[in-house]
Amino acid sequence: MPTVVSALLNVPANASQLKILKRFGCGAAPISVEVRRAFEAHTGVALMEGYGLTEATALTHCTPQDGEPAAGSIGPDAYAGELPVAYVALKPGASAAEEELRAFCADKVPERPAAPSEVIFLDQLPVTAVGKIFKLALRCDATRRAFDTALAPLRSLGVEIRVEATPDDRYGIVARVTVLGVDPAAWPTLTAEVNGILGRFAVHREVVIEP
Repeated sequence: MPTVVSALLNVPANASQLKILKRFGCGAAPISVEVRRAFEAHTGVALMEGYGLTEATALTHCTPQDGEPAAGSIGPDAYAGELPVAYVALKPGASAAEEELRAFCADKVPERPAAPSEVIFLDQLPVTAVGKIFKLALRCDATRRAFDTALAPLRSLGVEIRVEATPDDRYGIVARVTVLGVDPAAWPTLTAEVNGILGRFAVHREVVIEP
């Protein structure tokens, strides 16, 4: 699962546990492009993602070992790589609180890690041209929210921070962070600080500092 893959990035590359790896399969949830590439660069082992995203996936239903894998999820959480989030659009006249829905899910979802860590209310859920839920748009929104929350302390410096997250054919999702109102002399320091904060997240990003 992606949580295990993220944890293995903290194991030294020359450790005996990693040196014996020949191939590695991952299931249970989609894995982000950046985590996949980081794992393969760290271990030198190709990562195969299981079809159906289940731990029981047979090797005959994995992405080809020598093939180019498709983009998975965004993985906005610093430790787990990804946390479940519920997006909710209430019917007209209906009402519900986040705590109420989280408690309901915690009671009904058999696997505790699969229960949503956050419930986000939208007026309307994004849909595709054929009327299906546009999940990539929701992943972009989750990325934007995660980045915005992580960078919130920097706003105490008197700067304006804008975060956008958009779909990308190569990386799955690209986050663009623009910091405004910065003295040019402070650009290198602030750029390093922003990258230091966001380096925990497995999402491709672009950082722009402007006066």
